[in-house]
Amino acid sequence: MLLEKSRSSRGEITIKEILLNRKELLQDRAEKLEDIQGLVRRYIDCSNPSIKTMLLDEILRQITSDKEYSLCAKHFVMNSLSDDSDFAKKFASC
Repeated sequence: MLLEKSRSSRGEITIKEILLNRKELLQDRAEKLEDIQGLVRRYIDCSNPSIKTMLLDEILRQITSDKEYSLCAKHFVMNSLSDDSDFAKKFASC
């Protein structure tokens, strides 16, 4: 579900006018975030540096601005991996 930023009237109107919280979009967004969550979990749990690098590259590919729901996915990943120095370095270079 999307919420307007800081009780913004403009944000609330936009969300309602273009139906950003309709059932289909909520479901699609949830599926995308579940996929990203799986990648993040595998990345966090991985002990093999080569595989970990590949997983991080895939996570970063999944949150590029040309992907569906990239803003939601990017916020999720940033919150999940905010303490990871490898993520921070690679994310900063994107």
